[in-house]
Amino acid sequence: MKKYILTVISFLVVGFTYAQNCGSATFRTEPATFTAEDQVTLFVDVSGCPVLAAKPDLYLWIFVPGGPGPDGVGGNGDFCNGSNPNLKMTPTDNANEYSYTFTPVALFDATPAEIGTSIGFIPKAFAACKEAGDQTSDLFLSVEPLVFVEKVNRSFPNKFTADDVVTLYFHQPLTEDEGMKSLTDVYVYTAINGTDADGNDLGWVERAPWDQVVNTPELKMNHEGNGVYSLHLVPKDFYPVNPGDKITRIFYKFRSADGNSAIPGGFDNFQAEVLNLE
Repeated sequence: MKKYILTVISFLVVGFTYAQNCGSATFRTEPATFTAEDQVTLFVDVSGCPVLAAKPDLYLWIFVPGGPGPDGVGGNGDFCNGSNPNLKMTPTDNANEYSYTFTPVALFDATPAEIGTSIGFIPKAFAACKEAGDQTSDLFLSVEPLVFVEKVNRSFPNKFTADDVVTLYFHQPLTEDEGMKSLTDVYVYTAINGTDADGNDLGWVERAPWDQVVNTPELKMNHEGNGVYSLHLVPKDFYPVNPGDKITRIFYKFRSADGNSAIPGGFDNFQAEVLNLE
């Protein structure tokens, strides 16, 4: 009789343990700290979650507390009936460890301010809610605030569409080019690329040719004081494009009126992506 009672108690203990949801999982990120604009890889170890560890695939349910879901990949999916395949995690060389690489501003299609200082996530089975332990509790990553570091050039906002007002900034005190340091009048040579309504490449579309920049008043920058120059534009109206054309990138170079002084080098660090929201 005592043996029977012990067996029943053991069965109940095992059954009770299995019935509990997996409360947590160990995780880390590389880099260990990151901002909303940094690429980060999340590593999750579900060794302590037997049901999840036995699943062939693991998915990420990710969100900003009180804010957006991962709009950049089309949402999280359906928690109970099927995750978004774009949020499938990748097994690592370590047993029961999975990873997922993302850049917060791109994943959430949101600004750093909208993302804030925390990102929540849940490692889960593709279709959770089906059995105990097929998901963890809510877990959270800390997001470092952005530290503004002034550069010789920047665009504001850093994410914009062709319909938005965009400002190009030139911070003259930060340039290493001696010719550019002494200018009182600063101009911008700028061009775009993109596709037409049929999807064909637009090629290199200039606002004005290099030798006509000085004759194009719209390309003269405004001096805001303290060596800061600015130029405001709305991409779809500023560049010679046709209805239906899509601008994908803006290129620019700060220069003197005569063109003899200009920011050296190519356009790698003097360009901005234009969002095309459907």
